[in-house]
Amino acid sequence: MKEKRLINAIYNPQLTNEEIINRKKLIDWMCDMGDTLKVSAETIHKAVAYFDHIICENNLKEKELRSIALVCILLAGKLTERDPKITHIASLFRKNMENSKINIRQYEAQIMDHLNWDLQRITAMEFINFFISQGIAFTSDSVNSSLPNEQTAKSLRQYAEFFTDMCLQEYEFISADSLLLASGIIAAARKMLKFKDVWRKELEILTTVKTKEAEDYAHIILSRYDKLFPRTLKRAKQNENVELSIIKSNTIHSIKKHI
Repeated sequence: MKEKRLINAIYNPQLTNEEIINRKKLIDWMCDMGDTLKVSAETIHKAVAYFDHIICENNLKEKELRSIALVCILLAGKLTERDPKITHIASLFRKNMENSKINIRQYEAQIMDHLNWDLQRITAMEFINFFISQGIAFTSDSVNSSLPNEQTAKSLRQYAEFFTDMCLQEYEFISADSLLLASGIIAAARKMLKFKDVWRKELEILTTVKTKEAEDYAHIILSRYDKLFPRTLKRAKQNENVELSIIKSNTIHSIKKHI
């Protein structure tokens, strides 16, 4: 598992402030395109991993970036989506490409060459999905002096998915180790829901990540969240029963307002 994680590394990403702003806009657009194409979040996160690798190692013109982002989604979809859906994705790409006559296969080959023909990027979202499937809340957990229930598990998943999407857009996480980031996200979600123990021995065994590492990443994630959405976080702290759906609605609105 650790060997697989090494291929996620982006060495010395150096983007200007303008490039960072443009990156955030493009990733938001990629997420919207993912909704339009009805592809999984896992596909979009993998596509962003490809996209980040390319923009950090190549000096590209702004007008090229959207086409590159589209082909990254197509490449990711070939790994994560069912085959019939790929044909649908390709047809929509032609409508969105600036040049409708572009040879998509040639474009794919060029991007693959930039990626050294290695598409095996393991993202934080993939780790999150795997860990959730194994269980990240336990019968011996204590949440506000109560035992976790079905709603707790649902909220835990929602917070984890939200933090994963938030980190996807934030430049400071661009070269983060995907396993450590995923562990920090889970710890942050548990902390937001007021679990007595943010990180447990069971989670150490599941993730191979130690308590200090997970909690350190959780602190970074929650600090960033606090800066992006100070009013939302304050409201959540004041009202333990605040609806997560309302929090997500407000924060998503704030993301779009800031980019």
